[in-house]
Amino acid sequence: MQNRFEEGKHTIEMKALMRLCGDVMDEEELKKQLEESNGNVSMVIEQIVSKLMAQNEHVWYFVAQHKREISYSNNLYLVSNQLSLFAKENEELETDSKSGQKAEKLRKEEEKVEVGETEPGINLQGYCVNPNCLVAKAKLPVWVNIGFGDIAFTSDKTSYCCPDCRQSTIALIMKAMIFNSEHSICASDNSTPVKDNHYQCIYAIKTGLSYSLTAKKIRQHATSLEDLINRSEHAMVSNEIINLVTELQKYLITVVKPSKVKDKIRLLEKIKCDYNGDFNQVFDVGRFTILCDNATKLQTAVAVMKQAEQFNLVVSEDKDFFERQSKTHHRFHNIKLYVPKHDNYTTLEGYTIIENPKLSHLFYELVRAWKPNTLSRQQQAEEEEDLKQ
Repeated sequence: MQNRFEEGKHTIEMKALMRLCGDVMDEEELKKQLEESNGNVSMVIEQIVSKLMAQNEHVWYFVAQHKREISYSNNLYLVSNQLSLFAKENEELETDSKSGQKAEKLRKEEEKVEVGETEPGINLQGYCVNPNCLVAKAKLPVWVNIGFGDIAFTSDKTSYCCPDCRQSTIALIMKAMIFNSEHSICASDNSTPVKDNHYQCIYAIKTGLSYSLTAKKIRQHATSLEDLINRSEHAMVSNEIINLVTELQKYLITVVKPSKVKDKIRLLEKIKCDYNGDFNQVFDVGRFTILCDNATKLQTAVAVMKQAEQFNLVVSEDKDFFERQSKTHHRFHNIKLYVPKHDNYTTLEGYTIIENPKLSHLFYELVRAWKPNTLSRQQQAEEEEDLKQ
């Protein structure tokens, strides 16, 4: 009597089991368990999970076609989800084969859904395990913003707050993204620690390892205002900046570059009013602007600049105001370009669709000069009387 597999029964189930559990159990044992369970894949999975949990081991599962090691105790639902997707795919392929369709079937690309917001500083992506949370029910990876500072964690032993259910139930971290920061990251394995200031760096997080991350706001590294001016002057005439400007101009992008950096008197005023005396917060000592005649060209130019490594430059911060449109400002990107050779940041702004430049500048000057009124009511009344006279 032919067995079920020779008759072609349970072929889909067996393929799914091999894909999900082939690393932890050989094919013959899987066949045996599948026969004993009369083709019930869920029963086989439960038996394997129980065995592995008793041994306190880890298994592999697939998320978006990538392997990632996790603990079955918290993530069994992910295995079940992948199993159903895989079985469905194979069922469709088998149907096509039986109907004699030889042409390859067009398949739509699945949308990669992520939830949560990423902000400057440290951002961690993981899974919520709260059964009453919609994010957990939908099995979606969620971003959690930590901000600037120092953190340390073990990837599968975390308890970060889920932005949906507001519970400390983000128990498995898969990725870390550091955004618009000077940062460092190291792991408990033998990998080399990383220090970087690229505007966006994404790191895969491995299960079972401990990680330490530090993220700081972007700052200049000058020892004095004179040192800052000197670094900026050298950076603005460097081959790195000149090569970038030349590349942009090849594609009819207008580059406006002042003949010299901001003078010391103007800088002292700006540092006092805007940065409370901290000169290392000034990034537009040396600056240039690109003007594009349409939105697509600006987006393309920004994409080119984000590959600035080819010019020995680093895009360290990108403030994207492109989609924020009003009657008092432009649509633009504000980018901090780091020139490693001179250890200096310079500012590049890209503009398109200038709606009301005069009003915009007046509005900026008004806001910049505004100071909070800390006078008492009596002092305000006396000041008003003086103005009337």
